[in-house]
Amino acid sequence: MTTANIARTDDGTIQINFSIPKADIDKAEVKALADLAKDITVAGFRKGKAPTEKVKERIDPGQLLEKTLGQILPDAYTKAITDNKIRPIIYPKFEIIKQGEVWEVQAQIAELPQVELPDYKDLIKSALATLKKDATKQEKEDVVIKTLVLGIKVNLPKILIDEEVNARLSELLARTERLGLKFEQYLASIGKDEKTIRTEYETQVKNGISVELILNKIAEVEKTEIDEKDVDAALKTSGVAEAGHEGHDHLEEQKLMIRSVLKRRAVLNQLTKA
Repeated sequence: MTTANIARTDDGTIQINFSIPKADIDKAEVKALADLAKDITVAGFRKGKAPTEKVKERIDPGQLLEKTLGQILPDAYTKAITDNKIRPIIYPKFEIIKQGEVWEVQAQIAELPQVELPDYKDLIKSALATLKKDATKQEKEDVVIKTLVLGIKVNLPKILIDEEVNARLSELLARTERLGLKFEQYLASIGKDEKTIRTEYETQVKNGISVELILNKIAEVEKTEIDEKDVDAALKTSGVAEAGHEGHDHLEEQKLMIRSVLKRRAVLNQLTKA
């Protein structure tokens, strides 16, 4: 029987350690092979009718392992987060720690960090007082955002930051390839290396996520509400409303996201008037 133990790191990352008896792994492998065999053709046998040992010879070990664990981990993971009332905000990353009579597999996830607000109104008021009287709205917003980031600590899980940074690096790599450049050539042209780019992205991601969470918390405290007409108008402008082919659930998801963005914008506008 698969068991799970929960551990939390200082930065809020959650580790779920699964212990899986080898007997369960063996049973799952048999099922995985049977499933994969349906699409495997072996000389001398009809498609899907070859002996298991023959099929196994034709399958990539990595593919078989992934399929095998796929028979066990999804249910074990769902039970673990349900039993422990965990609400992950990213997909789990699984890693095999040990193989033997008992396999050890670790999943890393993260929950939405909690934000503790200080007297943010006084912080903002003091920061805005340093600006000139004719400061632009953008200048005020920049000061407010900087003050929130520096004045309110948000403990972000490293796995959450890494995921977003890696996504940005992948997109940057794809863009350079579309331009016909090697990644190293692009970095040389701007006088940076991958470590520098990663550090810059980490700072951007930390600040961006922190600001979103802080503004969301302020919106919750201040009970900020958005008129549904404004949500529909923004939805229409985005083109999602006209598309309609994604289904009701997708539409509601888009509305939720837009409402959240509008709330943060409303909070930011209010803070610039502090």
